[in-house]
Amino acid sequence: MGINLRLAKKFFPQRIGGGNFDDAGQINKFEKIERAAEEAVENFHNRISMRMDTGEPDDMVASSAIEALCCEVKKCDSRGHADGGRVEFREAASEYMRSKFGVSMNTQTEIVHSAGIKSALAFYAAYWVSIFNASGAMDVAIEFHSMSNGFAMTGWRIGWICGNEKLIEACSYVGERTNAGQFLAMQKASAQMLGNLFIAENNASKCCDRMGKIAQILKDCGFAIAPAKAGFFIYAGIPCATECTGRMVNFSSSEQFSLWMVDAFGIVTITWDEVEPLVRFSAAFGHRDMEDWEIIDLFVVRMANVRFKFYKN
Repeated sequence: MGINLRLAKKFFPQRIGGGNFDDAGQINKFEKIERAAEEAVENFHNRISMRMDTGEPDDMVASSAIEALCCEVKKCDSRGHADGGRVEFREAASEYMRSKFGVSMNTQTEIVHSAGIKSALAFYAAYWVSIFNASGAMDVAIEFHSMSNGFAMTGWRIGWICGNEKLIEACSYVGERTNAGQFLAMQKASAQMLGNLFIAENNASKCCDRMGKIAQILKDCGFAIAPAKAGFFIYAGIPCATECTGRMVNFSSSEQFSLWMVDAFGIVTITWDEVEPLVRFSAAFGHRDMEDWEIIDLFVVRMANVRFKFYKN
């Protein structure tokens, strides 16, 4: 008996997101901007594409993590399910929280491993902060951490959640019933990386410096922004129009603006129309073959001859 496509299209979406799930057949904004970026590369072979969108790390993961992973995958105890997580990873995460934030965590009840989550690089210029530095936070909060950009481990998909015991228990309950946990060998390798605090500190310092420079360039172009004190993204209100190469181009959404930036200058950003028309610039470029000053200079050159018109004007 063959599959009834009509019924499949009716019932499958209901089970994973409601009856109208993907009813319009639209692609998400990340895929749309990625296709535009690929098309721009095809159309302009000699132009460097500036990836200021999703925030890929610039550096390769440390060789020690790769070596540790290669070693661990050969061990029999690295196979099988990892529902509760590896104790070495929880202990390493607990020590990281103590060393960086001065926060004590019970490895059995207040930390659980997770898939990688886009957590902020938690720094405020000269010092690092956690929500648990605030009085009473442990009674009501949990905090998400990721190995992705802090340790250049995007793609490993590993991190941890820590905080209030009851909330962590709830997270564990859901996790144990929806997935088998992250690969045990990867947890062991990640645990070793958490001991190399200078890697996260160096990445945080680099992003902080870049954000300041990017923010100034955008301000010089007329953007009204207030750089975040943590993380590696800058959100800016889009212009309503621009004059470039003698013609005026109007924008009614951040998607229009981002697609225009890709086509006109090879600058890839992320649209953010959900609340208001914003565009997101990342300070994690992903350009492993260019120095920071080269990327910043290139950004200045490409933005120099554009006149933006903003709603406030």
